[in-house]
Amino acid sequence: MLFVINESNPVETFFHMHNVPFPLDMIFMDDEFKVLDVKRGNPEDDKIEGIASYVLEVNADSGIKPGDEAELDDDDTHEYVMKVLAPDSSV
Repeated sequence: MLFVINESNPVETFFHMHNVPFPLDMIFMDDEFKVLDVKRGNPEDDKIEGIASYVLEVNADSGIKPGDEAELDDDDTHEYVMKVLAPDSSV
């Protein structure tokens, strides 16, 4: 799930994992979708803090790391696809 926090510049934000029965990676990204930080959210964590314009929740142990970039594609069907790019631009 992608959360839009503040599109113009990264700000401090936090999430909680109440009622989430499985771990997630919280991907904190800047306004250009560059990964600033990755924090693991475990079931029932009270507060996961970070600075971001966007936060992406994905399955834990995703392999995504700071410096990676995400790219949003919009085709004519208006179905959005998100690709996470490694620093060497590989998908």
